[in-house]
Amino acid sequence: MPQIREAYPRDEVLTAIVMGYQNKAMIADRVMPRTSPLDSPRYKYQRFAPGQFAHVPDTAVGRRTQVNEVEFRGETVYGETQEYALKHGFIPRDYDGVKNPEAKSASATTALSGLLDLAREIRVANAVMNSANYGTNYAAVTATDKFTNNDADVVKLIRTAIQTPRIRPNVMILGQKEWSALASHPRILAAVTRAFAAVSSGTTIQTAGIAAREEVARLFELQEIIVGEAEVASSYGENAVFSPTWAGGVALHRLDTSAISGVAAGMNNGMTWGFTAHFDKFANRYSVDSEGTRGVEYIRVVDDCEERVISPDCGMLLTGVI
Repeated sequence: MPQIREAYPRDEVLTAIVMGYQNKAMIADRVMPRTSPLDSPRYKYQRFAPGQFAHVPDTAVGRRTQVNEVEFRGETVYGETQEYALKHGFIPRDYDGVKNPEAKSASATTALSGLLDLAREIRVANAVMNSANYGTNYAAVTATDKFTNNDADVVKLIRTAIQTPRIRPNVMILGQKEWSALASHPRILAAVTRAFAAVSSGTTIQTAGIAAREEVARLFELQEIIVGEAEVASSYGENAVFSPTWAGGVALHRLDTSAISGVAAGMNNGMTWGFTAHFDKFANRYSVDSEGTRGVEYIRVVDDCEERVISPDCGMLLTGVI
């Protein structure tokens, strides 16, 4: 546990709920994985020139010659995590007739955790779908190449995109609508089944079915296809409009956990598009006697982290795919 002075002690039971909470519709922790807990909100990592890990010096050694020495030189980059938090208040009357007050507290903690995770999902999605985070490795898809066009050669489009970054991507990231269009595209279905469908109309191949993520990943020689399903509401009201958090494009990333695991010790290596510096995540409760007529008890959930894009050349972004 990070050692830092706190005005209110953390609630271990509620913190366990926060740490154990997981919404499978959210993918932020898979797209920009968290580091192990940092010792301080201020952290550093090493940024290496990629040629250092691919340029091979002379390794031959003579009978009395010295072994060649290799020195890895990296640029130290400093960062600091950001605190994100939400709270919910209970007045004493809220507990009237409640047989299990702790269950009520646990329910509020879970809801707060879900909103904090959704806020993180939005931050990560915005970073992933932002062409500014890819250097020159991005392209707008033309109308003839969109996933919604059955005549588009989407297999060629994605293969070309995968070959663009200096470090070959190993994961694909996209929203549910984009994935549905890709998974049901005739070219994809033909490629994963290695044969065109018998039914055709003119020059458009009409293929029924949906490809599995594992099949498409194998087709493009990727480790995984990550699909974001989370939605965000426009308001609290009954007439709220829901919009997909992940929309607008397809991202191809190099994801290497070995480049993330050593950040806490400042000894990272490997190449990866981005990561999340994780300092702390917890819940506490406290009372404010001056509010209301009998005071208010608050439950507060905190997520202390920072998302970082560290290697834009380890990714490729296709925008406007549907």
